Amino acid sequence: GFAAVGGGAVPITSAPRARTTMPAPTANEFDVSPNTCVACCKPCRVCLTPITGKCRTDHLFFRLHGMPWKTAYGKPAGWFRCCSPFVFLCTRAFLAVFWLAISVWSLADSCPAEFNESVWNVSGTADSAPQHCALWITKLTHWTLLLELIYLIFAVYATYMAIYDNKVPDGVGKATPWFISVTYALQPMVLIGSLLVFLLFWGLVYEPPLGATSAFTHGANFAVMLIDFLLVRNPLYLSHVLMPMAYAVVYLLFSLLFYAATGDYIYKALDWSNPSDSGRLSGLIVFFGIPILWILLYCVFLGRRCHRVSTSDRLSRNQLPAEVETSEQELSVPSPSV
Repeated sequence: GFAAVGGGAVPITSAPRARTTMPAPTANEFDVSPNTCVACCKPCRVCLTPITGKCRTDHLFFRLHGMPWKTAYGKPAGWFRCCSPFVFLCTRAFLAVFWLAISVWSLADSCPAEFNESVWNVSGTADSAPQHCALWITKLTHWTLLLELIYLIFAVYATYMAIYDNKVPDGVGKATPWFISVTYALQPMVLIGSLLVFLLFWGLVYEPPLGATSAFTHGANFAVMLIDFLLVRNPLYLSHVLMPMAYAVVYLLFSLLFYAATGDYIYKALDWSNPSDSGRLSGLIVFFGIPILWILLYCVFLGRRCHRVSTSDRLSRNQLPAEVETSEQELSVPSPSV
């Protein structure tokens, strides 16, 4: 419009709209190669191009980036979102106590009832491998059982700290506490380890009759981890498959050293007196079986996330839960009236 000033018409210019400026993007806190897939040879790199964004090396630092750690570990996810944080903590505590009882039961059931030196030999024989305390710790089942117990204890502590602690600051990236990173790193190892123990026992080791302890340590082990997996909000990434692969390699090396020291095997299917068959089975487990199992669990995670996003889309943009990433909205200041 125009305003009359001294007999002349002077155009009125409205004040420019003030907008909040978005902060300039900062450099990635990890000065590393963008993803692990580019380290592959060129033909493999072409095939892996669609998933390179989910295969970042900085994911191996096990720090949370998509959401604050108190959100990831202080509230249940997906279908359990209706539960309160206290119920979530009680559920994880119950799983930990339950698995502690199973661990004690397994150890007590494996010990001999009487002190007989012939029973407490260092290793078993080809005809009969005694299941007692001297060999209890050599089994992959019991390695995974103890690792699962450690994970569940850390999970309870992480959830308790996320809900009730006010001293450790919330945040993402480098603000992720050490106990969250430990819990986060243990999860893929125990998830795949428990599933692998379940499948290998029933596929290669099982011989009737079935004892009650074996039913729990080779079935309930994965059921407990599956419940925990469906409860938590922390994301999974394809590069996390390296954790269960490393775990499997460590145990295979242990079984090889056990054979070199005693001349005996831990599992008949993994008899290193026949290195070709044992090596072939080991290679199939590490480089084929574990990646396939991890992809299946990763698909479950993606399905859970799609359910979360589709549910959130039905909410108002101002009522989105904290775990859903939303874009920044530009704020405008209305121009002053003249």
